Amino acid sequence: MRPRLSYIICTSPRSGSWLLADGLESTGVAGNPKEWFSIEETGDNEENLAKRWGISLAPPATYEPYIGKVLEEGTTGNGIFGMKCMSGQFAVLPEKLKTIAGYSNLPVPERMARAFPNLHYIRLIRRDKIRQAISYYRARQTDVWHIESGLPAEHALEPTYDFEKIAGLENTFVTQDRNWEEYLGSCQRPLFILTYEELSKDYENSIRRVLAYLHLKEASHLTIQPPRYKKLADASVDKWMPLYMEYKRNHAGIFMDKSWLAWTEENLRRGCNPEEILGILLKNNFAPAVIRQAMGDQFPAHSALLQAHAPRQLPPPAPAGVDYKSLCEIPLLRLGRMKGAGYVANPKMQLFTIDHFLAPEECDRLIEIINPNLRPSTVTVYAEGFRTSATCDLCLLPDPFVAEIDRKIAAALGIRLPYSEGIQAQKYEAGEEFKPHTDYFEPGTKEYADHAAQKGNRTWTLMVYLNDTLKGGGTRFVNLNRTFYPKKGMAVAWNNLYADGRPNPDTRHWGMPVEEGAKIIITKWFREKGPGPMFEGI
Repeated sequence: MRPRLSYIICTSPRSGSWLLADGLESTGVAGNPKEWFSIEETGDNEENLAKRWGISLAPPATYEPYIGKVLEEGTTGNGIFGMKCMSGQFAVLPEKLKTIAGYSNLPVPERMARAFPNLHYIRLIRRDKIRQAISYYRARQTDVWHIESGLPAEHALEPTYDFEKIAGLENTFVTQDRNWEEYLGSCQRPLFILTYEELSKDYENSIRRVLAYLHLKEASHLTIQPPRYKKLADASVDKWMPLYMEYKRNHAGIFMDKSWLAWTEENLRRGCNPEEILGILLKNNFAPAVIRQAMGDQFPAHSALLQAHAPRQLPPPAPAGVDYKSLCEIPLLRLGRMKGAGYVANPKMQLFTIDHFLAPEECDRLIEIINPNLRPSTVTVYAEGFRTSATCDLCLLPDPFVAEIDRKIAAALGIRLPYSEGIQAQKYEAGEEFKPHTDYFEPGTKEYADHAAQKGNRTWTLMVYLNDTLKGGGTRFVNLNRTFYPKKGMAVAWNNLYADGRPNPDTRHWGMPVEEGAKIIITKWFREKGPGPMFEGI
């Protein structure tokens, strides 16, 4: 049977792919999502399946018979085909498809779409890369990869802790996520994002959401059976986590990511105040030993900032009573109702762009209001020179058009205005910038006490470019290695928090220097607290 709809679970090891694939297969209507293209040396790998099916994979044989058999085996009676694919498997699959007549000159996304009809992608991500690495390392040592519910682990060896091997796996999984991000970002195909954390916490609802994404009308009538597999995490994971984090903080300068190393080197080269650089790096949770290695001879060893610096602690729990789950499922995400909205595929944060969010005439009118009402920009905790722009407090101007734009932004995210701050505008002239920073207030700090006591922390940010900057002025998400350049009317929106309400440091972004012309933007921040319900239309 040639399927009417295909999907690929795009993932990496120890991200819950067995849990998700088994749940979908058990419904009987969502294909048989197995690893049809496994390159492991044992089990139902590609070579063993081909032998079982009597298919030759030896050159110069074409890959077409194998693909045909995979589609037959992986498709349920209603015409849905499913498969799961690890990053390493996907690295070679498109090359194998080139042996099929008419495929060799196609770009990889088109090659995949031709092989798998009406192709949809399901991106399954495990956000906690350290636990993912520990889980994989333990499974590889004990040779216990899955345990069915109700059954004990038999013949399991006691795993031994090894920082370097776990660190290597952590880096591998980060790289694999980046590979998926780059590929899926190049595809013009439907994409559904699911995290391991969501799947393990709310299994039944997660399965139903995937079924709905696959347009299976029968999904609402199905009984979702409990998961067949149970979590393998045990006390050793909780024991290893603090050991790993402590060593990583205090001994591993290599763990300052490349974007921060480049930022440090560039600012030292430009003659920026080392004390200011130290303060910024400390605020961003880098340990003194790591900063010393990055700054070298310019490290201010006797700075009062170091004397006042306490070891990094885990952030305090998020405020109770805030619906963080719904904040991760606002209408822009769940319903895709905003024309021009696109998810920026990545494993670290929720990030969207919306083309033509504001019309050109709306942008022009806002600029007319902004220009005569500018003041020097300020920041809450950073040193002088960190932000060199001008600001207009649009929310303080009694202009009905500004109020209309304010409502438009809130409606786009589905969050009511009482759970937000008023719109603010920023103008950057040539040479001006806003160095890497986060929008949230760090819990447990004076900044948090001063600015978040009444309305809580910042949740979502929505920013709109009002003009096309001639050169420079990009917004760079430094931990994602992604930069968005000003495009008149385009919005960028992101969630500053994790699904449990903790601040997400990967939302750090840099308003890069304008090189020619000027950049004008408006920004609106949303908050945890407010009167009445938080959401519209959820």
